[in-house]
Amino acid sequence: MATLRDEIKSGAPELSFRVGAADWRLVKISAGSFTMGTPASEPGRESWELAPRRFRITKPFYMGKYETTNAQYRAIMGPQPHSTPGDEALSFGQARYRDALEFCSRLSEHIEVPVTLPTEAQWEYACRAGTETPYYSGSTEADLQRAAWYAGNAAGTVHPSCEKEPNRWGLCDMLGNVAEPCLDYILAPDKLSETDPVGRVSPEYGCARGGSWIDTAPHCRAGYRIRTQDRLAGLGIRIVIHP
Repeated sequence: MATLRDEIKSGAPELSFRVGAADWRLVKISAGSFTMGTPASEPGRESWELAPRRFRITKPFYMGKYETTNAQYRAIMGPQPHSTPGDEALSFGQARYRDALEFCSRLSEHIEVPVTLPTEAQWEYACRAGTETPYYSGSTEADLQRAAWYAGNAAGTVHPSCEKEPNRWGLCDMLGNVAEPCLDYILAPDKLSETDPVGRVSPEYGCARGGSWIDTAPHCRAGYRIRTQDRLAGLGIRIVIHP
């Protein structure tokens, strides 16, 4: 019987595994080039967003098809004080940054394969999936509504994963629902390597990407970014595994 390590070594297009009562699915993201950042003309652009620049991701990686669910989080971290019966399928959205790092560390121990958060570059590359529009689904708020739960349609609550249209690479909820922390935070984009760029890595904070159910459309753009706070409302987790 093939192990998870065997699947990774073979370059399988998807990975799947189970811990306790929770199942995981990850999608293989192939290497490639993309434009990271947002043009000055993009509506809603903030001054702290990155200026457009081409980068290359030289190594494939596996990314969670969907955001970590409550069931998955509890399978690794144990019962949570804010648990609600019947909410197992909802995306987990109560993480602090250090919680996200600890979750990855503990999951790594369970499956005996290193698990981490995506870098900012990996996250935006995977989110855009070959597109350069504000949302991977298009340029208008109507396009966002097809792909994301945000302040305009979420009815004031987080939702189960994959109820909205995935991007071209099969990833669900990369925009909206819960914001996703990255392993790094880019402080000096002009000093980044053009290949596999990584910003400042700290155990205290990273970059939060994608926006959440409480955010307006401009804050759910593929290029929007903010630094994580100790407990940012709507902060979830999306995992990455490197071959």
